[in-house]
Amino acid sequence: MYGKVLKLYYDNQGNIIEDTLGIAGDFSEYEIYVNKSKDLITVYGRDNNVYVPVKRFICSDGGNNTPEGIFYTPAKYRWQTLMGPSYGQWCTRIHGGVLFHSVFYNSKNNPQTLSVSAYNKLGTTCSHGCIRLTAGDAKWIYDNCKIGTKVVIYSKGGYEPFSKPSSYKLPLWHTWDPTDPTSYYLCQQRGCHSIIADGLAYDATDNQWRYYQSGVFADWFTSLAQYNGQWWYVKNGVIDFNANTLAYYNNNWWYVRNGRVDFNANTLGYYNNNWWYVRNGRVDFSANTLGYYNNSWWYVRNGCVDFNANTLGYYNNNWWYVRNGRVIN
Repeated sequence: MYGKVLKLYYDNQGNIIEDTLGIAGDFSEYEIYVNKSKDLITVYGRDNNVYVPVKRFICSDGGNNTPEGIFYTPAKYRWQTLMGPSYGQWCTRIHGGVLFHSVFYNSKNNPQTLSVSAYNKLGTTCSHGCIRLTAGDAKWIYDNCKIGTKVVIYSKGGYEPFSKPSSYKLPLWHTWDPTDPTSYYLCQQRGCHSIIADGLAYDATDNQWRYYQSGVFADWFTSLAQYNGQWWYVKNGVIDFNANTLAYYNNNWWYVRNGRVDFNANTLGYYNNNWWYVRNGRVDFSANTLGYYNNSWWYVRNGCVDFNANTLGYYNNNWWYVRNGRVIN
């Protein structure tokens, strides 16, 4: 990416946010950069001439058997026969016999025959030339990167905008990939670990952000949840990007706009048949003031608009006439 203009996102502590899809939004097309020397994939979206890194994947390449250069993906396959023979899921062809694909399986169309030893080598140079990924990461490329996607394969040290993800280690009996959405139920049945940590995770099967606890989808969960420095409104376990409401969390009520807490909001917010005074994204129950909303000024008592107020209200060094809760000019 030398010579390219990058757009990065930072959290409130100044750390680079390393999965920005929920912030930057979707792009019509992506470019995939594979750094063989680090076994690291970075996916970029393009905004005119600005490159926005949006995803990072750990991978395994084949060293000298993996060609370097610029390629454009010509085909995709749900399952594909590999060397051995063995079989890969969610395959995207890069060039010739080189593909992005899941860690291989010993039986076609059977995701319970994963090569655990190969899976536990992710992040090292160990393939026959293809680029191996977790099933979940291979599926993201399969789902989101259309035919003709640009792929750049290179070897270098030095700067990358995102760090390399941690490698995954499975016990020998765990012969399925816990990132594979077709195999989530196996982890739930066994009560074993899941790569999906507690919190929010993206599910490409239906393009939803879901909330998990102990690796299990928490469809009962309705609250706020943090992801990459932002707080999101989760309803029945799924982020509701259409939510414009107030949400309770940690003994406070917070202002949610388009599914995300807006800490810059200074306005009135509607909830439970009342309008509430919001300061810096949080309901201020101590407020006795006038609040501006929808081209009018409203009388606020104890943080709530009082539509029965017929009085004078003090604001900005002046007293204002209030009728039925609204300032009359």
